[in-house]
Amino acid sequence: MNTFINNEGFNKKKVILIMGATGTGKSHLSDLTTEDFCLQAVVYVEKILKTQRVLIIVGGSNLYTEKLVEDPLLMFKYKYDCCFIWIDVEQ
Repeated sequence: MNTFINNEGFNKKKVILIMGATGTGKSHLSDLTTEDFCLQAVVYVEKILKTQRVLIIVGGSNLYTEKLVEDPLLMFKYKYDCCFIWIDVEQ
């Protein structure tokens, strides 16, 4: 009997998740630079906005978000009406 808990018999693909606190160097472990992220992001932003949906970008690193919004070549902040929400919690 197969259930969601018992995955025997399923050929599942492997996924590695790298986690850690801000500033520990997680981004350096990927081949995705901030420039690559921005180029891919603008393509998906346009695709999503064409569907008349509200786009929500949730980032794990402000480095990538800042690059996307502030890059003068992309002109992101001039093309889109952005609302920034800062999440802050006590440790």
